[in-house]
Amino acid sequence: DGLFGIGLLVDEGASASVGGGGLESNHELGAAARGDETKLASGGLIVSDTRLGEQGGNGFGLYVLGPAVAEIDRSLFRNNSTAGLVASEAGAVLSLSGCAVLETRGGAGQIDKGRGKETQVFGDGVVAEAGASVEMYQSLVADNERCGAYYYDGSGLISESVVAGNLHYGLAMENCEQSVTYAESHNFFLGNGSALPFRGAQEITASPKVGGPPSEPSVKDMP
Repeated sequence: DGLFGIGLLVDEGASASVGGGGLESNHELGAAARGDETKLASGGLIVSDTRLGEQGGNGFGLYVLGPAVAEIDRSLFRNNSTAGLVASEAGAVLSLSGCAVLETRGGAGQIDKGRGKETQVFGDGVVAEAGASVEMYQSLVADNERCGAYYYDGSGLISESVVAGNLHYGLAMENCEQSVTYAESHNFFLGNGSALPFRGAQEITASPKVGGPPSEPSVKDMP
């Protein structure tokens, strides 16, 4: 936008529908939707190479701040920083269908822990935090530097999707294990790594069975 480094900003109750196009090499945010009654609908969008701002923050491909709503279809998010897509705060709703979220770079970011912001090193494909909801259908989340999907005090659904090759966990949930639906939803969690667990969280991993289809995701409580 020439002022804040954001490629596309939908704000203050506006509604935007974007069909096709690219948002490349922005700083801070590739695209953002925020504010009451704000809605973003997009299909065929490419958001790539978003970099950290001058002060070192964010670098998200898409940021949805509650109570804004975003519906993203058949779009590619690749090589963004800190997180590919983030939904934050109560009322934020992000829906992905037929999308690919790939190769997110690591970076320092802040997450709302209820007692104040906490800095972590991210690199996640998709993040839902502080009461936000993220639903993902028939999508690919792969080769991100930390988790494929990270839910902290959020909710959502992962269905008919492939979560593969992420450096840490395919799916991590913290303070919201009962609010995220993923099992028996025809997902494949394949080839994700392992790392030190988040305190009080759960990890979801799975490995393919030899000569057969992938096994069901296994769940381990994290100390």
